[in-house]
Amino acid sequence: MASVIGIDPGLSGALALITDNRLITAIDMPVWNLHGKNCVDTRELETNIWELIHHEDAHNDPLIVLEKAQPVILKDRVPSPASQFSFGRTFGMIEAICWGTGLKVHYIRAGDWKRKAILLKAPKDASLDRARQLFPERADLFTRKKDHDRAEAALIGHYGAP
Repeated sequence: MASVIGIDPGLSGALALITDNRLITAIDMPVWNLHGKNCVDTRELETNIWELIHHEDAHNDPLIVLEKAQPVILKDRVPSPASQFSFGRTFGMIEAICWGTGLKVHYIRAGDWKRKAILLKAPKDASLDRARQLFPERADLFTRKKDHDRAEAALIGHYGAP
């Protein structure tokens, strides 16, 4: 199997490198504050992606698996237009950097990889348990509750590759 870079998009997202079904590393989405608003740090993100591509454990030309972003509509509230715009802008920046690598980018819907991972309609914390189960040698990457985004990036890479 080749190497896969799984990406959970969004300001609280993450990236993960998997080679031969082994989780090599997972990192948080780089964020910085611009005029009082958090934004993806595109320079740092581009550096992070290139570092994953050229990681010593990565095989040539890893596949990038990107969760296909869709706005989340909760039962009790609808996201504001500004929030939806911000989310779309963030996804577009991440997507542009991925395409700029020249590597193949594969999209997967959240429901599709979560169904394969048996996490459909499960709470966010369940992704931590599933990632620890699949990658016990790298359980150190999933010690905090907020590491569920790292777990999801790893699961996107694991279950999202065609």
